[in-house]
Amino acid sequence: MNGQPSTKQTPTRRKTVLFCRGCEYQGPPDGPWIIHRKPDSDVYLCPNCNTTVTVRDRFDNWE
Repeated sequence: MNGQPSTKQTPTRRKTVLFCRGCEYQGPPDGPWIIHRKPDSDVYLCPNCNTTVTVRDRFDNWE
């Protein structure tokens, strides 16, 4: 026995996952998060408890 789990036993999980500290909800960044777009950033809120999860800078307005 080599101690390595087979690929059939390992659940598929995305590498990029956002976690809410308020209610422990988790999901991919393109999931059902509430996103408030600001001129220079996007604010991601939890769809369950409305806690701010992350603020991501926006670079689309750069020249």
